[in-house]
Amino acid sequence: MTGELRLFSPGSLCAGCRFRPSCGAADTRHACPEVWTRDLPGGPTVSHPERSETARELEELGGPEFGSVKALARVELELPLYTPQARNERALSGYLHGDAYFLRASAVLRKKHVLSAEEMRERLDLAANVRLVLLMFDHDKILEMAWERGLRLVEQIAAAGYDGVVSPSFSTYWPRPATEFLINSKRSLIYFSALQAQGVQAIPRVAWMTIADAIRFGLWIQENPLVGAVALDLSTYRRAEDWREQMEGLEIFDRLTGERLVYLLNGLTVERRCLEVFSLLGVTRTRITNTTTQARIPPRRLRSIDNQVGITFGARLNVRRGVVQSAATRFLAGQRLSWAA
Repeated sequence: MTGELRLFSPGSLCAGCRFRPSCGAADTRHACPEVWTRDLPGGPTVSHPERSETARELEELGGPEFGSVKALARVELELPLYTPQARNERALSGYLHGDAYFLRASAVLRKKHVLSAEEMRERLDLAANVRLVLLMFDHDKILEMAWERGLRLVEQIAAAGYDGVVSPSFSTYWPRPATEFLINSKRSLIYFSALQAQGVQAIPRVAWMTIADAIRFGLWIQENPLVGAVALDLSTYRRAEDWREQMEGLEIFDRLTGERLVYLLNGLTVERRCLEVFSLLGVTRTRITNTTTQARIPPRRLRSIDNQVGITFGARLNVRRGVVQSAATRFLAGQRLSWAA
């Protein structure tokens, strides 16, 4: 994660930055530029080490360090290798035949309340024993709204009765200043702890831009042995160099945590990448999900004007699950792929 060309010219901020002890971006391509102009990603409202609002927000979070966040209960993840994502659409009723589904935040969060698991089972015509897990990986606007609603929303989520909740994937993608990563990675952990405090079966989201970030999260897991499962959002890492950084961080993080965790990985849709992950983690400790309804399938010869999401769900599920199962079969047959290749 070092030695590559930067998007921005090296600046002098890192040497005197108050956040450097918790930030791994210094001397990497992820180091903050000296100024963040209106035309850069996120615009003028994005956090930056030179902005007083950044220091104030980190202070309100208890600083960028993770030590204040503690796992309050055991964290486990009992799901099959691939779990599809359903949508809040009645058109899916009668077409969902699995025993577990993820629902994204946008499917169940409303302005003043949270749709319960019971309501969603009724809407989608699911049996009472079908597990529903709330996946709080969604658009920035939705997750920021969730954060602003504070503890009241956490209490509503807890009362909604989902079988599990994955803590929010507040944006940590690059290019953004490294302080944005510090803020959003801490917020994800705080939300995880708040969910646990309300009795929710919560899964923490972990993330990294650099080796130092992966080490910091790994040390947090060492201090919180109750955590047996974590989630990563890999859906935005499309460029080869970004993917390599994620896999390098994953290898280091897994080594630091004793190669014992179960991983929920969101966004894997390519067989090669699935096989690379299996080559790092194995099959038994890997769980994969993605936007099932967006899988490409051959067009129907004669299209109905009706909503096609239910009619085509089975075919799209076969595509998504087939990619994962094919990679798993290759891995179990002895094939390995290195992310560094």
